[in-house]
Amino acid sequence: MVQHISCSLCKRGQESHDRLFFACSFSCYIWKAIATKLDLRRPPSSPISQWQQWLDNLHLQEGKLKLMQAFLATSIMLIWKERCMRIYQGKERHKNLILKDVFELTQVKLSTLTLKTADPNFSQKFLGELGLQMILLQPQPQGVTWVRPTLEWVVVNSDGFRSEDCAGCGASIQDSLGRYVVGPQLKLGFSRVMFQTDSKIIEAWLKGKGHIPWRSKRVFYEIQDNLSMLDQWPIHHIHREANQPANILASKEQTLGHNLIHPNNVWPSLEEILLKDREGQTYQHTTLM
Repeated sequence: MVQHISCSLCKRGQESHDRLFFACSFSCYIWKAIATKLDLRRPPSSPISQWQQWLDNLHLQEGKLKLMQAFLATSIMLIWKERCMRIYQGKERHKNLILKDVFELTQVKLSTLTLKTADPNFSQKFLGELGLQMILLQPQPQGVTWVRPTLEWVVVNSDGFRSEDCAGCGASIQDSLGRYVVGPQLKLGFSRVMFQTDSKIIEAWLKGKGHIPWRSKRVFYEIQDNLSMLDQWPIHHIHREANQPANILASKEQTLGHNLIHPNNVWPSLEEILLKDREGQTYQHTTLM
């Protein structure tokens, strides 16, 4: 077996993973050209560990980071292909031809991708200046409101909360006038209950869709048994901005414990949000369209 000790691309120094892809003058030429194209600080001619630090220090927004990752993957593949062709076929190509292939192949890959980004500087105009095309989903603001139930209905807004050392859930129950329903009022026997949650997973489970983890099945079956006692119980997904009371109650579960909060004891910040909901306050939600 013939061992190729020297670098196959630059013919200098002993070939290694770090040298071949990140320190070789041939590879560095490609990396510097890509960095210049993306208007980035030039990468170091050093091991991959320092490259990772270089990438982290750039603090790239999602759009440019995706571009850099695409160029990185394509360049490594073509550099390796060039190395193998020189060793096993005795053929070699100029680095400018490799660089041309990097841009062309990356363009083909990007043209099939859809990127969700909130970066205002990452636009079709920016991509066009680079000679690239990509489907972009940009954030679109929309107004959302708490949905008031109709007469003889109540609405249950629920949410969950989890941190490193605890978890909790919270729910607010309101009638068609937006009044807080709690305590003795719950014994009136509401049979038409509308549920609202900002968890699409919970919505799907209660609608009989999706896979339920075995750890959650016991609780889920208990919920189903309770729901079966209601005449009607539609469930809808809402955005978190219109589900703030439940979110606040869930996050305070660690301090409140398992308790019902009477309307007379609602703290001012929560009462303020409940009042806004009753008055039809519109909240701004940003979604990627």
